[in-house]
Amino acid sequence: MSLLALGLTVLSAFLHAGWNLLGKRQQPGFRFFVHATLLGSILPALLVLPWQGRVLLALSTSTWAWVGATGLLQCLYLAGLAGAYRSGHMAQGYPLIRALPVLMLAGLVPLLLGAGWPPPRDWLGFALVAAGLLMLSGGGKVSWHWVLLAAAGTTGYTLIDALLLTRFQQDLGLSAFAAGWLCLLLQSVATALWGVAGTLVWREKQAISMGAAATTGTMMFLTYGLVLCAFALVSNVAYVVAFRQLSIPLGMLMAALLLDERPARAHWYAVAPLLVGLWLLLRVV
Repeated sequence: MSLLALGLTVLSAFLHAGWNLLGKRQQPGFRFFVHATLLGSILPALLVLPWQGRVLLALSTSTWAWVGATGLLQCLYLAGLAGAYRSGHMAQGYPLIRALPVLMLAGLVPLLLGAGWPPPRDWLGFALVAAGLLMLSGGGKVSWHWVLLAAAGTTGYTLIDALLLTRFQQDLGLSAFAAGWLCLLLQSVATALWGVAGTLVWREKQAISMGAAATTGTMMFLTYGLVLCAFALVSNVAYVVAFRQLSIPLGMLMAALLLDERPARAHWYAVAPLLVGLWLLLRVV
């Protein structure tokens, strides 16, 4: 990873921990995330449309199909995340939601996108990151159907976004940052549309704070915009996904400082293999 890609990923981890802290306070359902998506999509529209609006006319039909697919998969992730929150087993489920894509993408990115296979040291790093997250889940009850839905959604939209970024850079000649923010705009709008359709199926009666939804949505998309720019700067997005897991220990620190929570000692022990795994994966050029 380049130093710029690493810096963008670490910054996104701070923001990710922040919006998940807001989500924890809200105990959000799917409707909350749909409102967050709708309100959060305003930011990428303001950032991208004035400069890249004309590029939308040059996109092929197949590209638009992939945009629709990544929006759907993002919605599935949010549905799984909301289900895990509402099930009451988020402390056990969330680390699993984050661990499974690390391992799946380490193998799927080289297989499907043509990136080089990681060397043995890096496989150990991926395994240690996932092991640390699995230790954080503890031995409590897990809502596996929500966990697997969210993990599959994360893996799927990450692969498609990596494909879209390559198309934007190679076919349209966009820079890494222009491609990243264009991808963010398209995904956010597609996610919002799928989310609105999803509320017709998944009916909830939940009071929603529009301020919290707007803040969460803006932070969600700003966070992922930085990640997409980092994706566009690396040859294998699995490394960026692994370093995004820094948001877990950062979230623990924020919860301890801002919510006066005291994580169990075992949780702090679980951070050790995660950090060692990231150290093994670190290649700054």
